[in-house]
Amino acid sequence: MGRVLLACLVPLLLACLAFALAFTGAAAQVGAAATVLLVVAGGLFAAACFKAIGAAIHGSFARTLEGRGEPMPVSPEEVARSRRLAVALSAAGAACLVAAFAVAGPVLGRLLMGILSL
Repeated sequence: MGRVLLACLVPLLLACLAFALAFTGAAAQVGAAATVLLVVAGGLFAAACFKAIGAAIHGSFARTLEGRGEPMPVSPEEVARSRRLAVALSAAGAACLVAAFAVAGPVLGRLLMGILSL
């Protein structure tokens, strides 16, 4: 359960952080490229979060049905594929976040410190 929570919670928190940086960065005029990269990173992290939640639900549902002796509607391969997709989406989101900091690092760093101090 701890790994599932971690796999769902970390991308969700990173999505919120990326969107917060995008909105405050747009207001601070950090540049269109950095803002777009932050919005894309937030979207990718959000998609990774929902994919991880879906994989956790499918895995739990499959184990419950297996315990009852009923056929599983979701194969273990599908659950594993969903988990791998969540990891890939998180990695792509992290790459976009790093690219955004490469484009407008000092300004985003100050904004990040302001957000985290709240």
